[in-house]
Amino acid sequence: FTRKRIRLIGTFGMISMVIGGLWLKHFPKESPVGFSFMFALGALIGLISIIAFSKVKEPAYSDHEHHPLKDFLTFEDGHLRKFVWFSIAFNFAFMLASPFFAVYMLENLGISYEYYGIASSVTILAQVLASRYIGRLADKYGDKPIAIIGHLGTAFVPLMYLMITKQTLWLLVPVQLFSGFVWAAADLSRFNLLLDLADGRKRAMQIAE
Repeated sequence: FTRKRIRLIGTFGMISMVIGGLWLKHFPKESPVGFSFMFALGALIGLISIIAFSKVKEPAYSDHEHHPLKDFLTFEDGHLRKFVWFSIAFNFAFMLASPFFAVYMLENLGISYEYYGIASSVTILAQVLASRYIGRLADKYGDKPIAIIGHLGTAFVPLMYLMITKQTLWLLVPVQLFSGFVWAAADLSRFNLLLDLADGRKRAMQIAE
């Protein structure tokens, strides 16, 4: 299920990235018109999705207790506690770099919005293609080994960007392909591990934490 979810979201995300890049190609970089239209369209589609989501029937859930604040600060399961600290450290680490990939590509490398949309969609395409096989590997070998390999791989992505200059722009494509593959492994396995480690009776609260 998780791999199908990633593939569907990724497919439509890839299409939207390419369309967005092609759309912005028709406007000067200094013009806010192209972005304004995309933001408005995004908001409209978001509202439509909320209307569709409101028709989804929520399944019954056993935990209806009132939880005080202290319940959100402690874990009974030591493995889940370690997983949470890992998630905190990993998210802190990749958030240091992730907002600036777009800045580096657009400002330092000077690529067009069109090329940026295509390069970004390559990552999503790789995620879509890889998630099917990664899901099978996770079912066969377990989520933890896949998580270790995937998260180690993500650490190499910023290092690879050091090799990309205005003279080696073609390297964006293979680096983005590699990024999509390792991020598919990291995202799928980390999400599955979170569901597996959370207590079924308190899953909503523990995931929220």
